[in-house]
Amino acid sequence: MRSPPLIILLALSILACWISYARFSKLHEDAEVAANSLSAVRRDLADIDRLRRAGARPDAAALDAVELARELREAATAAGLPKEPDSEPFNPVRVGVTDYTETPVGLGFDPMTLKQLVSFLHHLNSADPTSRVRRIELRAPTPGLRGVTAPPDVRPEDLWSADVEVGFITHTPASGAPNPQRP
Repeated sequence: MRSPPLIILLALSILACWISYARFSKLHEDAEVAANSLSAVRRDLADIDRLRRAGARPDAAALDAVELARELREAATAAGLPKEPDSEPFNPVRVGVTDYTETPVGLGFDPMTLKQLVSFLHHLNSADPTSRVRRIELRAPTPGLRGVTAPPDVRPEDLWSADVEVGFITHTPASGAPNPQRP
């Protein structure tokens, strides 16, 4: 007669093991999500620190049209583009709950090579570390439109038109306090 209590005890033990495994599995998944979130926060904090050390723009007005045009012209020249891209600044957006805003700027490029695009973006970020690429859309240019002709040393299939969105980070305290310069 001892057999049924042993079977019940064995069944309860198996059930307890299964419940424990399921619970620990869920806790493990939650820990992975938390670790990924922590990693993202650390990356964002490093970006903010890098921008602060690089001297983020002191206020939103610092991203004026003349300064932006100069930076775009210099990056275009360094990339070997015949002219700077068309640009359209958008409204600044606060970056989370920080003292920073990001002003997105849409850039429209005439047909160029991918090497020229990457060179342009590299030079723009080197000249202005507060800039970061948010989005790149590439499309094959339509032949015959806007004078699309490949330079003699470039094959037509190597040309791309691009719409790029670049964000410029600005220090703008929510309280309106001046920009504190931390060491």
